[in-house]
Amino acid sequence: MPRIDQCAVGGPSSPGALRKTSDGGQMESLEDEFQEAVKFIKRCERELDRNVRSQLYGLHSQSTLGDCNRPKPFFLNFRGRRKWTEWVLLKGTESHAAKLRYVRMVNELKSATERDVTR
Repeated sequence: MPRIDQCAVGGPSSPGALRKTSDGGQMESLEDEFQEAVKFIKRCERELDRNVRSQLYGLHSQSTLGDCNRPKPFFLNFRGRRKWTEWVLLKGTESHAAKLRYVRMVNELKSATERDVTR
């Protein structure tokens, strides 16, 4: 199982900003950065704190599905309720804003990981 420091990959210097790619100067969109961040989290999600995973779940769900339309999970389903709560807290947040927050959060995780690795 990979450790999060083994999953770290380079990201944009300012989250959500457009950046040039190596193939002729094309600009990378927020959507591209979002997809890269999703891939990073899929590789490393088991190494993340459960609260961080729940926050990322809420941001991802709001980004891709919009406002929560699911019933509150059964009270003994602690994980499901935690994820549901994070999603409900984002009600009314636009997809673009949720994607930007997701990318920023992942970039902060990457930066923290890189600082821990260099110590």
